[in-house]
Amino acid sequence: MRSYLPWVALLLLARGALVLSLGDAFFYGEELEKAAAAKAMLDGLDLAHHHLAYHYYEGGGFVISHLKALAFLAFGETLLANKLVAALWCVGVLLAGCWACRQAFGEAAAHAFGGLYVFAPVTVQKLSLISLGIHHEACLFILISLGLASRLLEKQEIRSSALLGLCVGFGVYFSWVVALAGAACGLALLWRWRSRVDPRCVGALVVGGLVGAAPLWIMVSLVGDAVFDIHGTGLASTAERSLSVNLRDFLRSIYIEGALGGVLGALVWPAAVLSAAIFCGRGGVDFQVSRRRQAGLFSLFMVVFLVAYLSSAFVQGSVYHFFLMLRLVPLWIVGACLVAAAVGRAWETRAEGGAFAWVGAGLAAVGVFGLWGGVWEGQPRSMSQNLTSLNEERGYVYSSYFEKLIPHIPGDTPERLRVLLGFDEDDPALLREAIASELFRRRGVSLEEDYAYYLGLVEAVEPGRFSEYQLGLGPLLSAWLGTELRSSLTAVQAAGMDASALAEALGRTGRGLRTRKGDPTLDGAVGVLLDDLGIVEGVPGDQAFARGAGWRLHLVLRRTVYQPWRVDDVLGAAPVGLRSSFREGYEAAVGAGLLSERS
Repeated sequence: MRSYLPWVALLLLARGALVLSLGDAFFYGEELEKAAAAKAMLDGLDLAHHHLAYHYYEGGGFVISHLKALAFLAFGETLLANKLVAALWCVGVLLAGCWACRQAFGEAAAHAFGGLYVFAPVTVQKLSLISLGIHHEACLFILISLGLASRLLEKQEIRSSALLGLCVGFGVYFSWVVALAGAACGLALLWRWRSRVDPRCVGALVVGGLVGAAPLWIMVSLVGDAVFDIHGTGLASTAERSLSVNLRDFLRSIYIEGALGGVLGALVWPAAVLSAAIFCGRGGVDFQVSRRRQAGLFSLFMVVFLVAYLSSAFVQGSVYHFFLMLRLVPLWIVGACLVAAAVGRAWETRAEGGAFAWVGAGLAAVGVFGLWGGVWEGQPRSMSQNLTSLNEERGYVYSSYFEKLIPHIPGDTPERLRVLLGFDEDDPALLREAIASELFRRRGVSLEEDYAYYLGLVEAVEPGRFSEYQLGLGPLLSAWLGTELRSSLTAVQAAGMDASALAEALGRTGRGLRTRKGDPTLDGAVGVLLDDLGIVEGVPGDQAFARGAGWRLHLVLRRTVYQPWRVDDVLGAAPVGLRSSFREGYEAAVGAGLLSERS
């Protein structure tokens, strides 16, 4: 592996430049929600350990949460810790891919994969920097599985069989997509050794698989069918819309609307992968028989993946943001291995088919230009400042994690409140606001009755602290008063409760919209905030509402897409009379986002 260290160094340099220029690659909330699970582990929450998982069906997410907990211990509970976990896993995928390509196609192909992974399409580069423990991270197990199966295609070995079983077994617990790699490996090995299978290898494979899948069996015994429930969708569910409609929308958004920032990479990569598969299958440039078999294995995984994907309920329709391409990252990773095989053989022969060496160089160049564009989306001249910000801001969020955690907590609201208060938070008001936003839901016959119930509940547990919960009551207010902001704000003022705090809580929630309809961009998210301010301007309580909206602006600029340098433009576009309160709320949220021991 030592020969791949230059690729590791180049990988960290390239991904580091992307992170430090943007302040973050793509601030996807789930990354911090899984970090909140890590904080729950460190804080010793009074809950069975398996209940801390963000999703029961995502073993990989739980693994990542454990790694984040270690990173928090070493580096503090910061954004930077999350990025270091992502970078570590990137190194793992790089080395696994180099190793798998060396096993299957030789040393030259391994180095070709290194270059293709480092200078992947910018979409893949960004997605690799979100430590979620799902599709990109699962590629580690997919690549190791394909590398071990490549070895077994040439010689049946007990040790390699056991390792393949362990890898696939644990990989399936990590992500269900690894099961597709296991299916491809099993089919290829069965076909290769169909007339002379070594029973000892089969036994080692089965035993290894059972041992590797032990965490999955444990989770099934603890939570049952929830392990197979993916956002309410079963593993075998089919798409609601027809495949032709989904594919039409997908292809239109990629190739006509240019959702990924351009169509060059989206054109050349599929063509390169298909050409490489044909090249390897036909034995171009005297491609060895063993390597043709192994290229068939990698191609078989891609076929199995596509069949399973296109026939499932998880097929992606229209793409409006690069994050939506995450499910297809395994397809790109394994496709890159096939391209690396062709490029590596072209380097080795310097003869017929040598044009593939230029193909590899061209694809890497596309990745370099994508990296350059990604870096200049941010503030490359402020990398030092962005590093400071990453090392100061909280690396976790409560409310969206609580949305997943609360159903896992046995008991009713009082017991759940007691458990959630077990977090060791340096800003308790932040914790209490998040608890109220997710735990305090509509339950009685009127808003006044619910308000009195939650007030009594908090007074029984933490006398005198209810004011810190009030700012999280926006969802409860919206549930009772609706999303018409002017009438809701008027009703809050007339209700006889703490009008100022509840008006600010309403501002933090708004109409519940994240973006304008048909505009799922950052501009669309900012536009919703400005629209809300325009709606409530002139209504009693509008200043408090504007402070709440300023808090929400922080979530948009720093918790959705990390672009805090845009704040002055946004504040300047707000109604003049509300601008000061809007800024006040934003600055309060910025302060709350900093870890006190680092601020």
